[in-house]
Amino acid sequence: MNNEEKEYVPLVDPALADEIRRSAKMTKFAKAERLLRRTLLELVQQNASMFLFIKDDEVREYWERMSRECAKTLESRRAAWKKYNLKLAAYEKLTPEERKLVGMRKPAKPTGEPVE
Repeated sequence: MNNEEKEYVPLVDPALADEIRRSAKMTKFAKAERLLRRTLLELVQQNASMFLFIKDDEVREYWERMSRECAKTLESRRAAWKKYNLKLAAYEKLTPEERKLVGMRKPAKPTGEPVE
C-alpha cells in the first residue's frame, strides 16, 4: 500500500448507514427503491456520488429526503431506548412492595435494536 494513499473516512455516520441498510430491507418499499437506497449508500460511502448529485436534482433531493427520514427514525429509536433504560433503572431500584404501591410495571422494550 502506498503511504500517500488517504485512509478511508466514512462520509455517512455509521449508525445512519446502518439505519439506511435496515430501511432498505423493509418490505413496505418497492424492490427498486430498496435497491436504490443500498446503491446510493454505497456510492456516497465510496465518495463516488458527487457526479449524480451535481447533475441530477431529483436524485439529490431523494437522497436528502431519505437520509433525513432515516436520521429522524434513528433519533427516535435512540430516544425510546434512553427512556426505556431510565424507566428500567427506576423500576429495578424499587422493591416489589414499592412497585405495587406506586402501580409501576416493568417497562416494555422499544422495537428495534439498541442504538448507541
